[in-house]
Amino acid sequence: MANAGNDVELTAPLLGQETAPTHQSQRPWKHLRIDSSDAHANTQFSRPLNASRSPRSSSAYAIFTCRAIVLILAVATFSAFTLYAMITDSLPFQLTQNTPCPAECVPDPFLRPGYLYTDENDVSQTRWLVYPFSGSSAVPVHENSEDIDFTFTPPEEMVRNSAPQYLLGAMRGDYSNLNFLTNQTLLIIGSSHDRNNIKSVCSWMDGSVYISKGDHEGGRCFHQELNFNIVLWFSTGVDDHAESSSNLEANVRDLFMPWMREWDLLQPPTIMLFGALFWNEHLLNEMNRHHGLETASPFAGSELMWLRSRVFDLVTYIKNLWPKAEVPMMFRTRHLRVRGEQNRVRHIAQVDGALRSVAEVSAIKLFEWGSRLEGFREMYDHDQHFEMHSPAMWLAGDMFFFYLHRASIPGCWQCRGAED
Repeated sequence: MANAGNDVELTAPLLGQETAPTHQSQRPWKHLRIDSSDAHANTQFSRPLNASRSPRSSSAYAIFTCRAIVLILAVATFSAFTLYAMITDSLPFQLTQNTPCPAECVPDPFLRPGYLYTDENDVSQTRWLVYPFSGSSAVPVHENSEDIDFTFTPPEEMVRNSAPQYLLGAMRGDYSNLNFLTNQTLLIIGSSHDRNNIKSVCSWMDGSVYISKGDHEGGRCFHQELNFNIVLWFSTGVDDHAESSSNLEANVRDLFMPWMREWDLLQPPTIMLFGALFWNEHLLNEMNRHHGLETASPFAGSELMWLRSRVFDLVTYIKNLWPKAEVPMMFRTRHLRVRGEQNRVRHIAQVDGALRSVAEVSAIKLFEWGSRLEGFREMYDHDQHFEMHSPAMWLAGDMFFFYLHRASIPGCWQCRGAED
């Protein structure tokens, strides 16, 4: 089902292509000239400094001086605007605006201190509970330890600060508070962790169906009544060799965009979420093996700088798939793995740091799913993959819907204070 009235031309330029420079306005003074009536003013420069000027020559000199000042100001203004355009064009997304947030734009609970609440008998009770940060309850008041409630019931003041239970309503078929999902698309460029999250969330959403294009290619969760989509473009790393199966540009051209055309989803997505940290760790290890280096060592700074620059280029490339839209983008941050031998944990932390640095200079927000799961170790492969339909997936679903809701509120995504 197509979104009416949202057709956008797709350009998807290949990396490495450059736009031919235009020379039309590089020299704004080229066609300026001094009027012939002022020509005699030049002769005044040969006079002695103490020589007197006639009223007419003084007037001409003043006119010449004013025009020179105007010319200098014009050149300076042109240069300033050119520099500003170069800087803003180089940024993948606009920086956060210094405008206050709309009233309905609540602070992001997933960036606040809290703890993961789970119920071993009911996955739908999974929540990230946030400690009080405003109002009278924000200042801790000591209570007698004898009054502690050991039933593990979530404290009411923490529940109030937490995100709504969006996914619980979807599971019950109650979409009355989820109207913001109508005609929306969440595009995820990620890995098996994202695939498992999408498939689990889709199975919990009443009325949704998952359409697979292959476990290592991608797929789509589709809710027909809402015309809501979660699309996965599977990424096996950010290899910059054009012939590699991990080359994202080639996969976008040959696989992903044809799927979007097939599904009638050529309009800009609501949010783009970028992940695949473990595949990029694998890519750097393969590069080390190719050069005969030890893969158990920490990654070199030059490798991480290359990864940083490559991801930055891909952010720009993906943005230019929809050049007329300012599509919000997020980076999914790391989660801790079980196996730590051969610097495996350190590798993921290094890759995560490189991506965070790109987010910092590109005004990309962080999807802190992994950090909210620290200490949660229900891994079916005893390394990095969480069990299907587990609390980890439920948390991902509520985070999906929270950020989709935020993106649907005009002025909320980039306003000042959205993360206070």
